Amino acid sequence: QDKLSIYCSNTLNSLFVGGNSHSKSIDYIIYDINGHAQLNGKLNAQQVEIDISNLKSGVYIFKSEGEINYIQRFLKL
Repeated sequence: QDKLSIYCSNTLNSLFVGGNSHSKSIDYIIYDINGHAQLNGKLNAQQVEIDISNLKSGVYIFKSEGEINYIQRFLKL
């Protein structure tokens, strides 16, 4: 089964997403803890860097849809 993984960079301004081995793009949305969409886009490579520098510090939820459905919380410092 395919799955994604996410992790924040040491600079706290990037979110890295790995594990998308499909050639088709996967849509993602990043929600704040209150469920409001903050960022969205498409994943289409083995590893993608998402710029999260505009997000305030707090807890967020990363959600992908498409060939791989994945949800994970992360903390932006």
